[in-house]
Amino acid sequence: MRARALACVCTAALALVACRGRDSLRHVSHSLVRFESGWSGGGVDGRLYVTPRVRLFTNVSSRSLRTRLPIVLEHTISGFSRFWPGPPPDVEIEVVVYDSFEQWRQAVEVRFGVQPGEGLGRGAATSRGVSLLHDIGEEGTLRLAAHEVWHAYAQRVLVRPLPVAIDEAIACAVEGMRWEAAVPTLSYGSNPARAVHLRRLLEEGRLGTLAAHMGDGPHEMSDDAARLDDYYARAWCLGVMLLDSNDVRLDHGFERLVTDARMGRRSLEGAGSGGALLEQLGVRYFEQRPEDLEILWQRTAHRLAGG
Repeated sequence: MRARALACVCTAALALVACRGRDSLRHVSHSLVRFESGWSGGGVDGRLYVTPRVRLFTNVSSRSLRTRLPIVLEHTISGFSRFWPGPPPDVEIEVVVYDSFEQWRQAVEVRFGVQPGEGLGRGAATSRGVSLLHDIGEEGTLRLAAHEVWHAYAQRVLVRPLPVAIDEAIACAVEGMRWEAAVPTLSYGSNPARAVHLRRLLEEGRLGTLAAHMGDGPHEMSDDAARLDDYYARAWCLGVMLLDSNDVRLDHGFERLVTDARMGRRSLEGAGSGGALLEQLGVRYFEQRPEDLEILWQRTAHRLAGG
């Protein structure tokens, strides 16, 4: 009952929109925030904002970003309800948004015991339902927050993790949003930065195959920002393909895949990665041959790059 009540509270808060620009944003943000207090992170004073499902700690200097972050985080989590039947799981996510890259780097080392790659100039990390990121510009930070909150949520509610390629595809897809007055509308294909990068991959003949992408992972590229950008553009393409293809087989297969992960079922045991994983996903969930999924991948890439 509590999960259903929280969902209703969040939905009601997001519906309170008065089309008055910044006043509307503040109104919706204040409707979501249940508690606010001071907080200090990275040696800089900031704020703690508690919403129905998120504890947001931030010391970003941008007031507009501080106002919009609670809205985006709660909205994004609400969108996850389409991944399975019934009320959303009752979880609380911790998100920390730092003002600078250096503050973020130090926090990742202290909290996660990981040293970020030297080749990075920006970054985000999520572990055990806690997401750490930093300000990379308002729009980019909001999309990055949506991306990371999927990882945090999945870590809290899925008994068995999804294949890395699928997990990253979902995270990139939920970055897509359009703002209508003071509320972001989930729009998987609305991601200009990813579209530009995907277009470059196509123009340079570097998109590659879906099977090859399924064999890669971002952790292996943590020291190479350019390779990471390539990877996430491909991941976004896969996410939109799975979530916005209007193919009933993909829709039903995706729901079964996430439900199995949530219930802890060992449906892909020994599937490996790359072509073997793609074949197993096609047979077990999507009812399509690998070559058919490859064609759909290419079509989705060209559609997104053209849009």
